[in-house]
Amino acid sequence: GETQRSTEQRVVALLEILSEALLTEGRVELRGFGAFAVKNRPARVGRNPRTGETIMKVAAEGVQRKFPDIPVW
Repeated sequence: GETQRSTEQRVVALLEILSEALLTEGRVELRGFGAFAVKNRPARVGRNPRTGETIMKVAAEGVQRKFPDIPVW
């Protein structure tokens, strides 16, 4: 069987490959698991929930996951 360390190394390697592909291609699809895409979020006005103070949130990029139509499990 796999050791926890070797499993961790494989997961880290997979995440590195996905990250590199997202940076170069902008989208990665894993059949039966879903698709990942880089999503641009524009700057916007936000609110601090604790104080109610209005703040300006800067533009950012994030990863969006789209789930497959068919359940994986």
